[in-house]
Amino acid sequence: MFSRFFKLILVLFVIVLAIVLIRPESRAYLQDRLLNNGTFARLEKLNLSFDKVRSDIKTTVENLPDPLISKKAAVSGNLTVSVIVTETNNQRKANGLSELGVNELLTRAAQMKLDDMFKNQYFEHESPDGKGPGEVAEAAGYRFLTVGENLALGSFADEKDLVQAWMDSPGHRANILGTQFTEIGIAAKKGMFKGEEVWIAVQEFGKPLSACPEPNEAEKAYIESSTKTAEELSDTLSTLRSQIRNTSENDKEYKELVKEYNELVGEYNAIITALKERTASYNKSVKAFNDCVKENT
Repeated sequence: MFSRFFKLILVLFVIVLAIVLIRPESRAYLQDRLLNNGTFARLEKLNLSFDKVRSDIKTTVENLPDPLISKKAAVSGNLTVSVIVTETNNQRKANGLSELGVNELLTRAAQMKLDDMFKNQYFEHESPDGKGPGEVAEAAGYRFLTVGENLALGSFADEKDLVQAWMDSPGHRANILGTQFTEIGIAAKKGMFKGEEVWIAVQEFGKPLSACPEPNEAEKAYIESSTKTAEELSDTLSTLRSQIRNTSENDKEYKELVKEYNELVGEYNAIITALKERTASYNKSVKAFNDCVKENT
């Protein structure tokens, strides 16, 4: 009987000694195990990555047929831009194609090209200083996937006569009926060209970059801002974890720290969950944009 009692006392003594002598790092290890065993709320992982929007968009300039020169004798016909647009779209409709929408920036590009040809007395797709339709469109502020250009000089009875002259030329016809284009800008003016009074008309065709919906940069900015907030919250949680490790479970502050930690973890996890969803959505839009650009250039 005495022997059993003695053994019990000895076992209790060893347990108390172990508790007293246990190393601080061992206590921390035990508390870390508690943190990982569900005593404390679990942290979601912050591991987000953005897909890259294509920055190497290679825009194209389509077929540039030799500028059309009319050999007709001078006539008194007048050329109106709006009617040239109508006649151009009539040709597309007659061939089962959708109409081209008038774009103000392409119209500006056509006018810039027209004015430059009269000013510098040339009649080519490329100006004396080396600027082609692509550069002119960009200078007008038109962001595009592809552009094309038709030019005409001389005398024409009316707008229908002008457009028909383009249609009779295979290269110009290809542009007017081009399925790659969705927009148009036109300019026409009578003026002096190398000593003769002539009409010059310009058609600028294009497909805008906006045909490929670009990812929302505001959404990306929101994701980046929320990620920063989550990182700052993660630092706060790390500090709290350290405080919890160094606080006895018997200390009245211990439960308050754990409560605060768990509440912040809930807030943190909610942010991460939302970030994962919005990042996935953003990356999906990036892929759609990149695929669209690839198909159209």
